[in-house]
Amino acid sequence: MLRGASRMFLYSALTFAVAAPMLTTAQPPVLTFQASLYTHLDTIPGTPTVNGAGPFTTFTSDLRRNGKQELIVGMGTIPPTVKTNVPARVLRPGGGRLYDVTRDLFGNGAIPLRSHPREVITADFNGDGRPDIFIAAHGWDTSPWEGERNVLMISRPDGSFEDRSAALPESSDFSHSTTVADINGDGFLDIYVGQVGGQARVPPYFLMGRGDGTFA
Repeated sequence: MLRGASRMFLYSALTFAVAAPMLTTAQPPVLTFQASLYTHLDTIPGTPTVNGAGPFTTFTSDLRRNGKQELIVGMGTIPPTVKTNVPARVLRPGGGRLYDVTRDLFGNGAIPLRSHPREVITADFNGDGRPDIFIAAHGWDTSPWEGERNVLMISRPDGSFEDRSAALPESSDFSHSTTVADINGDGFLDIYVGQVGGQARVPPYFLMGRGDGTFA
């Protein structure tokens, strides 16, 4: 399901094309703006190209703590295209362009793959002074609406991020929203995860932070 006019604008207006295949800090690929329906941002070395994949949700955050914002892009697919999990992307602005720095920040390992990311937030969940990433996702948007696990990326000392999504609840969430606050006043940030229907009928819930990047 799409989120009204703003979601339709994202599909119809935000489109980029990768001009170079390698993702390096010295010469990152240049992404130029185009006004067409879907993006080609799914071209990451070691991952499949996904026809019909596009940006579902975006969030800006100073991931490097240098006063400059990166753009986190949750990528996915919707019916009637083929159900496919698509890697998230991180784009860095510079000189009037956007550069794909996904590998710079997520490393050479597996990049989180989801079919329908819904909302992205960042906050310092492990107490190292750097933002971490949480992505609420709801999975393939048609019957039987089976849902999918959300995404948790925790910062490492070298400035990259580790995928710790496996530590999240195993239930197939149909997550549509998320936000962060210290719910119980213990000094650690907690995550609220909103739900809408889905096969598993998971109710909204809180992930109670322990301050080390793990949650109860």
